[in-house]
Amino acid sequence: MIIGQFTWRKWEIEAESITSPLVGEVIWLNRTGPAPVGIGMIRDDRLELTAFAPADDLAPLELRHAFDEFRSGTTT
Repeated sequence: MIIGQFTWRKWEIEAESITSPLVGEVIWLNRTGPAPVGIGMIRDDRLELTAFAPADDLAPLELRHAFDEFRSGTTT
């Protein structure tokens, strides 16, 4: 189920929630556009980046912060 979209590093990110009895809720973070690609996954409240996410040290912190703001309904 698509939760919604938010902006991170000038990219539109679509958050999609999938829930299963085995693993609980998994949230996929996908960059939208002409070639959509998964950049991260949140499971058990931990963010894991894919190989398609930026490879700098701040990327996981910034993406998690942007997602948390989106989820709480606030933006900066």
